[in-house]
Amino acid sequence: MKALVVTAIILAGCGGNEEQCTILVSSLARGPELPPQPDAWPYCLPVTQLGCNAGEKCTWISDQDEPSIGHIGCAPDFTTMLDAPCDAPVAGPRGYDICAAGRFCQAGACRRICDTASATGCQQNTHCAASPPAFVDATQPGIGICVPD
Repeated sequence: MKALVVTAIILAGCGGNEEQCTILVSSLARGPELPPQPDAWPYCLPVTQLGCNAGEKCTWISDQDEPSIGHIGCAPDFTTMLDAPCDAPVAGPRGYDICAAGRFCQAGACRRICDTASATGCQQNTHCAASPPAFVDATQPGIGICVPD
């Protein structure tokens, strides 16, 4: 509700420059620590795990199998750790895996979520690679999974 009041006050004081106002309001609403996301609010960051509540993780949520559609969002956090066995999530309202925060079920094991641009963050004998259809989200490009070399 606070954001709505602040937005209304800012818009009232823009003096007709709608484009500049939109940029200002967007910047204030998001805050400095999160990148812009035009179509999603609230949102989270899978690599850093910022943006979710306690007991939640930021992950890929599978909404539909064919064609493959999903989104990045908050889901319950589990305790299945790195390289532990897991099953791929079934698309739908519970379309998330049972891996712990910062991990994603890929090829039957919980793998670390990584940033493909930095090529860091993966354990020895693995590398960061895109993993379609998971994390194929135009609002957060460059998210991958640490896969064996």
